[in-house]
Amino acid sequence: MNYRVRMIVMLLVVSAFSGGSLSYMYENLKEKIAENLRKEIEESVSNLIVFDNYQEKKWKENKVFVCYKEGKVSGYAIIGKGEGFQGKITLLLAMDGKGERILGIDILESQETPGLGAKIDEDWFKSQFSGKGKFPLKLVKLKKPEEEEIEAITGATISSRAVVNLVNSLVEELKEFIEQNG
Repeated sequence: MNYRVRMIVMLLVVSAFSGGSLSYMYENLKEKIAENLRKEIEESVSNLIVFDNYQEKKWKENKVFVCYKEGKVSGYAIIGKGEGFQGKITLLLAMDGKGERILGIDILESQETPGLGAKIDEDWFKSQFSGKGKFPLKLVKLKKPEEEEIEAITGATISSRAVVNLVNSLVEELKEFIEQNG
């Protein structure tokens, strides 16, 4: 057999084995992956909202969590995706039971540049959103932010802007959800 033909056959065998192995592993682990994701989301919601129980609802393209404490709505959380500098950013936004103030945000997934855009997941940046109630939020650089402003991460303005824009759109989505579903 020709050397090139043997190399091609060997490459096809290795590729088929690798692809088959990955497919098999994914099929066997996808329930575990989904369960781990559900736990991560539940933990993020519980870190931002005090609740006894919650209901998960689908709203347009997003998941909304209506949280209850002693039978009353204690807060809402919504998960949304937006485009960052390097890829998609998946964010969880939590608001109070009236949908008027942000309780906090959590970055669930991000592909941003390590050391720069990845700072969107640092507490000092995320904590700027807590307590905000005047919308839309604006991004500012090199000055102390006011009530409706968020200070940009130095060297990562695009990532900072992406988070602010995503939070603004999720606030609007959540307000619309609350109006429709009370």
